[in-house]
Amino acid sequence: MIDYNEMSVETYVTERLEKAIDTYSKKAKFHRAWFIVFKVIQIIALALIPILASLPIPCFKLLTVIISSIVLVLEALIALSSHKEKWQLYQETSKMITSEKFAFQTKAGLYQNKDDDNCFSLLVERCEAMIKYRD
Repeated sequence: MIDYNEMSVETYVTERLEKAIDTYSKKAKFHRAWFIVFKVIQIIALALIPILASLPIPCFKLLTVIISSIVLVLEALIALSSHKEKWQLYQETSKMITSEKFAFQTKAGLYQNKDDDNCFSLLVERCEAMIKYRD
C-alpha cells in the first residue's frame, strides 16, 4: 500500500486524484457509448417491424422473428453488461472526486478552519474511500 504520509499534497493530487478522475471519466464515456450503440440499434430494429409489415413481403413472419430476437438479445446484453449503471457510477465518482479536490484546494466545506495536515489527511481518507468502493 502507498504511504500517503510521505507524499506531498501536490503529488497526491496530480498522481492519484487527477489520474482517478481521468480514469473514471474514460470509463464513463466507454460505457455511455456502448449503452447508446445498443439502444440505437434496438430502436432502429423496432422501427423496422411496422415498416416491414406494410410491405408485401412473403417472409414477413421470419423477418419479424429475426428482428424481435435481435431486440431481445440487445436488451439482454444491456442488462448483463450494466452499461447504463456503470456509466452513471463512473461519472458520479469522477465528479465527486473533482468536487472533493476543489473543496480541499479552496478550503471550503469540511476543509475550512483546519490546519494543512488535517486537511490533507481528510482529503486522502475521503477520496480513497470513494476510489475503493468504485473499482
